[in-house]
Amino acid sequence: MSKIDFKMLRETCYSALFADILDELGYPDQCMDYDIYPLNVDDVVCGTAFTCLATDVYEVPDKPYEMEFKTVDSLGLDDVLVATTTGSTCNGFFGELLTTAAIGHGAAGAVIDGLSRDTRAIRKLNFPLFLKGTHPADSKGRTNVIDYKCT
Repeated sequence: MSKIDFKMLRETCYSALFADILDELGYPDQCMDYDIYPLNVDDVVCGTAFTCLATDVYEVPDKPYEMEFKTVDSLGLDDVLVATTTGSTCNGFFGELLTTAAIGHGAAGAVIDGLSRDTRAIRKLNFPLFLKGTHPADSKGRTNVIDYKCT
């Protein structure tokens, strides 16, 4: 299999085109939900999906952030972190620290079905982030990653 030129795709294609192609291939329900939007209006993200599952917790774990760091440290070039927070709205799950680490590993962006924090810093880093909203509270003792690279 030849390497996909994600840079070229980001520069020349757009989401409606991908939606039309997926429709033609028989995958009509593959678009992001309407309430997930880019942090920066001109953001584009395209790459290999790298999944992450997080859920609410109600006490601080023995090793807080351990799975978040393992997840982000596993990202590679052109990976897009696609994380579900299972509907959590109690914190900003993704913030500046995870963004900086993701950039360091060559990730192309992140799509979170939840909230983010540190959005001013993330905007300055020019990291494509798609999310449902923002919340200033940290994930520690509120949301924890329980698995990654999951389907």
